[in-house]
Amino acid sequence: MKIVSPGLVGMIWLCSMQLWAESPSIGFTFNELEVTFDRQTGAILRMNHPTAGMILETTSALGGLINVAYSGRYLEPAGSQATIVRSDNGVTITWDALGGDLPDGKISALVTIKSAPDGRSMIMAAKVKNEARDQTTQVLFPDLKGLRPVGDPEAMELRMALGAVNPFAHPVRPEGRARYYPPFIWKRFPFEPIYQMHSLRWMDLGNLAGGLSIFQKKWIDEPVPSLVTRRLEADPNWMELGWQELTPVAPGQTWESGEYWLTPHEGGWAKGIEPYRQYVQQVNPPRPVPKRIREGLGFQTFWINTQSYQFIPKLAADAKAHGIDEICLWVWCNYGFIPVRHNPRLGTVEELLAAIKQARAQGVGVAPFFNLKNLDDSLASRYGVAPGTGGNWAFDGGAPTSRNPLGGPSGQFDMDTRNPVWQQDVIDEFKRWADLGVTCFAWDVFQEYGSPGLVNTIRQVREYVRKSDPEGSFVVEPYLANMERVSLVGDYTWNWLDYTEAGPYLNAVRYPRLNCNVESDPRVVKMAFADGLYINAMPKLPDAGNGTKLISEQPVLAAALKEAGARRRQFLAYFTEGCFLGESVLSRPVCSFVRSRKDGEIGGALFDAGRFEYPELFVRGHQLRDKLLIIVLNNGAVPRTVTVPSKLSLWLPQAGRYRTTYYDGGGEKVREQIDSLAAGTEWTGNTDSLSPLEMAFFEIEAVGGA
Repeated sequence: MKIVSPGLVGMIWLCSMQLWAESPSIGFTFNELEVTFDRQTGAILRMNHPTAGMILETTSALGGLINVAYSGRYLEPAGSQATIVRSDNGVTITWDALGGDLPDGKISALVTIKSAPDGRSMIMAAKVKNEARDQTTQVLFPDLKGLRPVGDPEAMELRMALGAVNPFAHPVRPEGRARYYPPFIWKRFPFEPIYQMHSLRWMDLGNLAGGLSIFQKKWIDEPVPSLVTRRLEADPNWMELGWQELTPVAPGQTWESGEYWLTPHEGGWAKGIEPYRQYVQQVNPPRPVPKRIREGLGFQTFWINTQSYQFIPKLAADAKAHGIDEICLWVWCNYGFIPVRHNPRLGTVEELLAAIKQARAQGVGVAPFFNLKNLDDSLASRYGVAPGTGGNWAFDGGAPTSRNPLGGPSGQFDMDTRNPVWQQDVIDEFKRWADLGVTCFAWDVFQEYGSPGLVNTIRQVREYVRKSDPEGSFVVEPYLANMERVSLVGDYTWNWLDYTEAGPYLNAVRYPRLNCNVESDPRVVKMAFADGLYINAMPKLPDAGNGTKLISEQPVLAAALKEAGARRRQFLAYFTEGCFLGESVLSRPVCSFVRSRKDGEIGGALFDAGRFEYPELFVRGHQLRDKLLIIVLNNGAVPRTVTVPSKLSLWLPQAGRYRTTYYDGGGEKVREQIDSLAAGTEWTGNTDSLSPLEMAFFEIEAVGGA
């Protein structure tokens, strides 16, 4: 032991305190994340992690943390005086006047940062007090300025619940254009119920080597922040990312962000989402879901007005033969009325009920599609609303069309689902149909206006239905709803969605199962199967609406559904009990892939079918306790073998020995081997030659031993 005199200790302490006071920056470590702040402004200058790398690096002039919009100004750390105080519980940064004093007062702010109890995350929270005369218009928090690509910029992904973009892969501004500046610099990914990618309070910026996940702990609470990003033309590898809340803060009021958890991680997004998934399981515990929905491959949509009620048993038998055990029945009634009126052109009510009963006897649920929101003007007085305020939709031969495309009286009104009289009518109407024998329901336009009223209405309906049929299902079209609330009542969704990169949603939320519409493409069937999406088979007749044809009348689709259904049954536990890892199961890419971005794109809407270009090699992973299932699909046009690399220690116990079983596309076991791997080393598996659209499967199990 080396002994140091008390005088020398005091001198060292004084010198270190002087250096600490004079240093322009100060650093703290939250779990393993090293964060450096500008001592004067409180802005974050660097964020570094042992495995994720240098996540953020910027200058004092460009640093950020929080940004408040007030009276045409952006108030942020730059130009402000911050006070940074360290305590046993973390760090507190305060700005008595964020952005400096204002002519009519000031905006004060406080940010607390601490280590999370999970041993890997950092928790941030903010308060903003308006001590000025006018209201604020926007808060960005966290506002991370100077995020950097780790490794290849083109491989970096900004991933959200229902999609991803490659933020560093494109020019900051389109070349050769002279468009208005801001829309090309700022990108906004709104949390708005219009088929947006940002549909959960979680995101990840990273690649297969590592990244940073962020989520907000405010399940169901409104409003939900959007994401905004900005890059610099002078430094394209510099990016600002802020969580944008547009709720005004009135004079004298205080705004609070709630907790944000920042999780740096090794490996792909599925590693970073783990704290968020644990949080969701706490606030949204499992609920009963019908067995056929939980285990099934998908459902079929059919426009029954092209046939008759008596066609339903034939439709059900055809669906069942192709692994489909749920049918969503469109245009089965004359829409716009409560009570709901059956369509006499299709048969009698008795024929409808008998047909649904026959389908159920075949193991197929039938969910008639209800629209109780767009109602005939004759009901307007009952609900105290103005007539003629909604679109008037007609259905002709399976294709919905507006009766008044050029304007004029609509004949319908759009119902606000918060109306208590209407809510009771909905409950009574569904109970009436349940008593008649209809126990599966589909809901058109599940719009809840930021209120729990519609969810509570459907909860009452579902509780009533379960008394007579515990396997009764409920499907929702939630494109105008908060998915956090929809998860409380929906079994699966009906959205106008083709294939969607929904990995984070599938990993963390699971129900309602997210649909993937397929008209005929076997590629989409197999991709959706590999992910665990709920396939909506809707083959069509030429020049007719979607869902006007039997599956057996579309042979390529029929074959793909049978193949995917058999493989789902073979590996069912991975889909129902396991955890979806997506492409994160890979330790490095197996093919180059950069998503397309349309010139001038600002938002993140999923309606744009050109957003996702199918990669030539499609690899997905599922974890089931101490086992992995890796699905490989040759999406290309020529036969090929595929080498699949994975760092098994990220997902399985470091057993030292792993048993790998290889199956071909028909599910036949081809070979088995045991590999010995040192901790942290990479495993690789090689497929046989795969024909175009052929699948293969690796099942890997930790078996222990040296």
